[in-house]
Amino acid sequence: MRRNLIFFLSAFLALCSAASVRADDFSRCFSDTTLRLDYILSGRPGHESASLLSKAATPRWTGKRTLLDSVLWQGNAQVAMLDSATLKPIFRTSLSTLYQESLNENYTRDNMAFEEVVRLPMPRIPSVVVFTMFSNRHEPVSSDSVWINPSDILIRKGASAPKYPLHIINKGGEPASSVDLVVVAEGYSHDEMDKFLEEARNFSEALFKYEPFGSNRDKFNIVALAVPSADSGVSIPSQGIWKETPAGCHYDTFYSERYMTAPRLHRLHDILEGVDFDLPVILVNTDKYGGSGIFNSYLTASSRNEFFSEVIVHEFGHCFAGLADEYFHENEQWDFYPHDVEPWEPNITTLVDKNGKWADMIGKDSGHPELGYHEGAGYNAKGVYRPTPDCRMRTNSHPDFCPVCRRALTQMIEYYTAGAR
Repeated sequence: MRRNLIFFLSAFLALCSAASVRADDFSRCFSDTTLRLDYILSGRPGHESASLLSKAATPRWTGKRTLLDSVLWQGNAQVAMLDSATLKPIFRTSLSTLYQESLNENYTRDNMAFEEVVRLPMPRIPSVVVFTMFSNRHEPVSSDSVWINPSDILIRKGASAPKYPLHIINKGGEPASSVDLVVVAEGYSHDEMDKFLEEARNFSEALFKYEPFGSNRDKFNIVALAVPSADSGVSIPSQGIWKETPAGCHYDTFYSERYMTAPRLHRLHDILEGVDFDLPVILVNTDKYGGSGIFNSYLTASSRNEFFSEVIVHEFGHCFAGLADEYFHENEQWDFYPHDVEPWEPNITTLVDKNGKWADMIGKDSGHPELGYHEGAGYNAKGVYRPTPDCRMRTNSHPDFCPVCRRALTQMIEYYTAGAR
């Protein structure tokens, strides 16, 4: 009981502390190695937990090297690494999880289990890693801790080189100072790899068609991993179709026909071993409309749907910058965003904090006359507000991200590159 209390308090301190790790502390605290932690997130509302399943180490670390103990957005979960001697945070990252979505969706009241993967720099000294999940009121609901000893013989040595053919799609800078994306083939047979590479290039061009990506093209490395699939296509449970594919993607997640996710995250990261990347983009060989974007985890998109460009860039907004959906339906009121709590996502607000978010961008001289507080966002017709009447995060027909989304995307690019290296 005492040990759990100490870990919970250390997690709280780690998540609430101001940034204190200096830029020159990376080489002192960490080696140029990635520590991969495979978790099982399980339970039901009020009984959430994160259990460590396995540990692995792979050469090179491509993530941030400054702002080590800070995050840009809170996310639905955070992972903090603490110096085991002082319990001071030396690294922190935020993310969202499909497991927590299952709780918010009221998908089931039963215990559920989901795979999760966290990638951190390998510490040089024994450390404590704390995985904390938050409710939609930003309250910690679970805080699970594990000891990490860098000399632990049970840390598996992962592959140092890609297991599958790797193709350069866009060359920016060095991996340690760029946003590194890997496009993963899902549901492409050996004979369909030329098609996959063409569609991976289509993703790259679709991304750079939008701002702020186009003007920051030199800050992105995009590679394509040609992973062959036993079956061509993707699983569609509502049609009785089940395919054997590398990442196990399927539609009908939480019984939503268009929601396509990749629940086999441990297998996905086995496939990705040896590749330098920050985020995986899973390109799925289908023309069926759909996809998903999980903040700081992954995105999926159908490669041959007529709205491919619009959908994959929308999902990238979720995955890369934690942007919220700005759409809603008539009389729709979901409980994702309590109206007395300010959402952590940068592009929606409940007006709890009217001086925050994009208040500084509103005004006659801002150059954005439509910018304000437009009611209806985050699956709520009332009580949640978006910045402009329309945006790339609201409809497929809108040609651009709104100014608030563009600013958030720019901040994240800077965080991955000059602001965080």
